[in-house]
Amino acid sequence: MSPIAPQAWHRLVIAALLSFPLSTQAQYTGTATAGGNWDTTRPGGPGYQNTVNNYAYGGASGIPASYDIKIGDVYLRAGAGLVFSYNDNIAYSSEDQQSDFIISPNARLGYYLPFTRENGMQLSLDFGAQLYLNHDEFSNFTLFPNGDNALEIYAESDNWTYRLRDAFHFYSSPLVNYRSTGSDDVRQFMNATILTADGDYDELLMGAAYTHLINKYWGNDYEYLDRQSDLFNAYFGVRVSSPLILGVNAGINYDYYESGDLNDSFGVNGSIYSQFVLTRNISGGASVGWGWNRYEEGGLFDDREDFSDVIFSFVLTHEVNKYFRHSLNVFKNLQPGVTSNYQDTISLVYNIGWDLMRFWTVDLLYNFTYYDTSASDVSETATLHRITLGHSWQLTKSINLTTQYTFQVKESDLTVDDDEWDLRDQNFSQNVFSVGLQYLF
Repeated sequence: MSPIAPQAWHRLVIAALLSFPLSTQAQYTGTATAGGNWDTTRPGGPGYQNTVNNYAYGGASGIPASYDIKIGDVYLRAGAGLVFSYNDNIAYSSEDQQSDFIISPNARLGYYLPFTRENGMQLSLDFGAQLYLNHDEFSNFTLFPNGDNALEIYAESDNWTYRLRDAFHFYSSPLVNYRSTGSDDVRQFMNATILTADGDYDELLMGAAYTHLINKYWGNDYEYLDRQSDLFNAYFGVRVSSPLILGVNAGINYDYYESGDLNDSFGVNGSIYSQFVLTRNISGGASVGWGWNRYEEGGLFDDREDFSDVIFSFVLTHEVNKYFRHSLNVFKNLQPGVTSNYQDTISLVYNIGWDLMRFWTVDLLYNFTYYDTSASDVSETATLHRITLGHSWQLTKSINLTTQYTFQVKESDLTVDDDEWDLRDQNFSQNVFSVGLQYLF
């Protein structure tokens, strides 16, 4: 192990607490490495999911239904809300837990400009803040796209659909995720530019995509995480029958860091996939393949491990009746590491939606995640269990009342290959209660 200066370790230890998205706000879970999330919603099957915040390749033809304000040729949507929360462990600590009440105002704006009946441009944004009543240092501001995109231009020609999308996020928060520390001000900007082409020739489906990702951090403790990524993928599918599509998918990816503290990488991946409809109410998709990533040597964390392993995804949805629905999503993917080359992740998500009455909905979400970092000076194997119970009541056409309870617990074996450094315990449990009102203009 090469020597690391104490002042550098302060920066590295803090950054080691910066991965594994968890916040109730949307977080990026895609990756620029082999074995990233697989998108079963894209036409043609689960191609490489070049998304921000799990946004699938979307964009509907015609005017989106939610845009019900028209000014000239422009369609708008707008809303505002206020959420009150109680969090019994705001710093995700195992000891000396701090609790607080949080006030979270938010606003939503959407803009849609049609070019033709089928083509147009859409821009949608969410603005939000979290104001901690007793811990001002935790208060933060966020700016991120809502719906399926931030800015999108799409066009259709014969059998092909073309989309150009730019989606971004900005966070100014000491708690970007539960591995961040105390009151350190974390400022992160992320932008994804996505160009896709999808062809549909009845029995034959094909397409390609290119994505450029930019991740930027402000502050001396986090700038070493600045990263850019280029991703390419293509797919070819056959509609075997109306309920079944089979195909192949392949992709390449390149990650490069500005500081050189983490290792650049080049990877390839390939898979076979299926999309299926079992019954009128049951549908899903699956993929299985292999991912390979090679990393340059060096960096501050002495990680020389490459990745080569199976990658997979499985999605199943069941509309039991018009009142009850549930879905299961299981996938294995790869995410860029924070103090290592990569994090090998297995996740299971189970969701239940129940419409008790026409304007009264209850949702239950269970999320289990297991991840293991590659071999570096700072290594971790951890599990996370999270349960969320939500309630929504549409009081009027414009006003919606929501309540939510979230419980989560993490177990970790975080280790450092040097006895001189002592990282805080990564095990924690947390309860969050919230109630909010949303108004749509």
